[in-house]
Amino acid sequence: MDFPGIMLIFTLFAIIMAVEGGGHKTRFYKHYCEANDEEPWSYHGATNGPRQWPQLFPMCNGNQQSPVSINTNNVAQDNNLSRLNFVGYDTPITQAEVLNNGHTVMFTPQDGVKRGITIEGRQFAFQQLHFHFGSVRKPGAEHTVNHIRYPVEAHFVHSSADNVTAVVGLLIDVRKRNNLAYGPIVEVLPQVRFKDETTDLQSALNLNDLLPENPASYYRYTGSLTTPTCNEGVIWSVLQAVQNIGYSQLNSFLRLYAVEEDEKSRECEMAPNYRPIQDLNDRVIYASQ
Repeated sequence: MDFPGIMLIFTLFAIIMAVEGGGHKTRFYKHYCEANDEEPWSYHGATNGPRQWPQLFPMCNGNQQSPVSINTNNVAQDNNLSRLNFVGYDTPITQAEVLNNGHTVMFTPQDGVKRGITIEGRQFAFQQLHFHFGSVRKPGAEHTVNHIRYPVEAHFVHSSADNVTAVVGLLIDVRKRNNLAYGPIVEVLPQVRFKDETTDLQSALNLNDLLPENPASYYRYTGSLTTPTCNEGVIWSVLQAVQNIGYSQLNSFLRLYAVEEDEKSRECEMAPNYRPIQDLNDRVIYASQ
C-alpha cells in the first residue's frame, strides 16, 4: 500500500476513535509520559505502574486487596446488613479545598460540618471525595460489576475514631444530559488541570445529591486502599445503583493532567486512573437487601 493510502486509513481510524456514544466526542489518549517514571508510583509508568506496586510497596501484595470484580451471581445475600446511614450529607458543603494531586482530583471539606456514615452502629467521619475515571471506550471505574467497567467511580472516604477506613464506592455512567448535582465539581476542574494545583469550591456541593435515588443497597467486602501503600482492613460499600453524568462533564475530567504544567505536560493525561482488578482469594462479597 502506498503512503497516501496508509495516511488515509490512519486518519479515518483517528476520526472513528474520537467519536463515542452516538456522536458525542470525548478525548482519546494516550501519549507515553516519561514524567510518570519519576514519581514514587503512577498508573502509567513503565517502572512504577500497578504491576510494580507489589515490589515497591509490600502491602500491595496482600491477600485482601482492592478493587475487586463483583459477580452478582456469586455474592452472598446478607439480610442482616443494615442500611447505609448517611449523616450530614444533606448539608451542602460551602467551603472545600480542591486538589489535583497527580493521581486524582480530591475535594476536602473545610466548613466544619460533621458528615459521615454509620455502619452497624459505628461512626465514620467523612474525609474527602475523589474520582477514578476514563473515557467511554476506555472506562476508568475501579470495581467492575458482572465484568462491566463504568466510565467513572466516585470514592467517598471516611474514617473512624480508631483510624479504620470505610469507603463508599459509586459507579457512574455517562448520558447525553448533564447532572446538575455534579455542576459544582465540574466547574472547578479547569482550575486544577495540573498536578499540585489547588482551588476553592465555588458553589455549594450537596453530597446527598451526588448519590443515586436509592443508595441503601450495596455490596460489602473487606479490602484495601486502591493506591499505594494499599493498606488493608478497609470496609468497602459499593452502591448497587448507578449514577449518571453528561458527556461534557466527563470531558472535563479527561482534561486533567498527572504532572505540573510545562511544554510536555499534555502528554501526561491523568486518565485512566484506576488500579486493575485484584484477586478475591477467600473473601466473600455480601449484598445488602
